[in-house]
Amino acid sequence: MLLLFDPDPPYLRWCVFEQGAVRSSRCAFGAEWLQTVKKGAGNLGRVKAVGYLLRHGGDRIKEPILRVTPQTLSEVEDAVRFLPEFNDMTCKVLDRWTNELPEIPHVLFCDTAFFSGLPDVAGTYAVPEELREKGVRRYGSYGLVHQWAWEKARSLFGGNVGKMVSVYLGDHTNVAALRDGKSLDTTIGFTPVEGIPSRTGCGDIDATIVFELHSSGMSFREINELLSRKSGFKALLGRRCSYSDLAAGPATVGNAAARDILIYDVLKYIGAFTAVLGGLDTLAFATRHPDESMSLIGEICGRLDFLPVKLHPHSSAAGGDAWNLSDNGARINVSLFKSDIWKIMAHLAESLIEEKQP
Repeated sequence: MLLLFDPDPPYLRWCVFEQGAVRSSRCAFGAEWLQTVKKGAGNLGRVKAVGYLLRHGGDRIKEPILRVTPQTLSEVEDAVRFLPEFNDMTCKVLDRWTNELPEIPHVLFCDTAFFSGLPDVAGTYAVPEELREKGVRRYGSYGLVHQWAWEKARSLFGGNVGKMVSVYLGDHTNVAALRDGKSLDTTIGFTPVEGIPSRTGCGDIDATIVFELHSSGMSFREINELLSRKSGFKALLGRRCSYSDLAAGPATVGNAAARDILIYDVLKYIGAFTAVLGGLDTLAFATRHPDESMSLIGEICGRLDFLPVKLHPHSSAAGGDAWNLSDNGARINVSLFKSDIWKIMAHLAESLIEEKQP
């Protein structure tokens, strides 16, 4: 049995993974969180490893997965400043469980590490050197999913995958450019606020808007809350709006404009990243919701026929976790993968544990 954690302030998401089955839950990260997890997990004697998702590894953690050591704990503490609300929760959960279960392996998953090797032209912001020396750069995110999508595409298409654009569709849609399994660019920047608008995040905006808001009397804490929790599709529609709402189709009352913005931004970045790659041989979509995403994917690919991207006329997400959506003989591979971060983390943890066994 594996016990896995993912911060989602003000909640802590957690999962018990056993014999391929996922049993996930969440609880408020308050005084009773530890007892809640213990009660929900059951017999802790069956736990063979505990894993923790670190949303932002800063400039020190550059491995997507590593066993927790005293040095790792120090590096996690140092990374708290990059994404305080999320990373502080991971730090506290990690500290507590390494004390609760000291005899078993503890594993850290870093969601920015896959992008630590971004070329300077993609990772560098045009800011003064003293800021760059403090770690102000593009870090990306969702690296575990994009790396997993690359591996799944290689399994599906064999050696015909070299220049790939990976699109994660969800409450925080984002895009990455990959060449031979290495990241060349991505939509998410210093934090996940940058990039494509999300369920509650503003996405790309002019940075001077922050100064305008501050001069109007808002505190920086209030501005952060506004741009990361009260913006995005929630702000455009004036109500809560999930990816599932947008994927449902333009006929859904009031969602058409937000859906159009999502499609527009995904198209814009696919085009830009195709140019960065110098061409495209694989377009991979990953999502937790493959069935309801087919309409959205169809609209996106229908506007990429100039590449040319061609879907099989009878493409559908009919089951399993991987689909080849390409038309017969198409020059560009198009795939759809059902992503589950718990299963991705569990697979990585099990592989690491097996490697370390004598």
